[in-house]
Amino acid sequence: MLGRSLAENYFLPRLPQRLGMVQERVLRDGTTQWIDTLAVKTQGPNQPIGDLSGGNQQKIAIACLLAQDCQLMLLDEPTRGVDVGAKADMYRLINQAAEQGRAVIMVSSYLPEVLSLCDRVLVMSQGCVVANKAVDELDEQAVMRYAIAGEIESDVTAGKEE
Repeated sequence: MLGRSLAENYFLPRLPQRLGMVQERVLRDGTTQWIDTLAVKTQGPNQPIGDLSGGNQQKIAIACLLAQDCQLMLLDEPTRGVDVGAKADMYRLINQAAEQGRAVIMVSSYLPEVLSLCDRVLVMSQGCVVANKAVDELDEQAVMRYAIAGEIESDVTAGKEE
């Protein structure tokens, strides 16, 4: 939907919940609220989303999830290719979602992001979970040791029958 407007991209996931036509004012006002909240750099709600930077596109994608009032957010590399300022905004949104009681599952290869945003970390090596730890039990070096060594830690398999 890169050729479509911010407003269309923002409301598209919610259209099945709305019967009938969406009023242009409702579309514009709802999108403008998120543009302001997320500090999206845009010419307005009618600008094609493809004209925005990657970070601003990502912000709108997260706004769509938040507006859905979803209880589970699955985020795959949410800040890849995003500038530092946009990352800070997105981290704030992710934290707010968690504070509101939403479950957030995030996949990220950027360890500082994982260690600052997550409560729990599952480390994978060669397609297998090799460690399942509270974030306060880990640092970047420990995560890398698990990922490189690929040895399954005993607490990951505890309780499993052979």
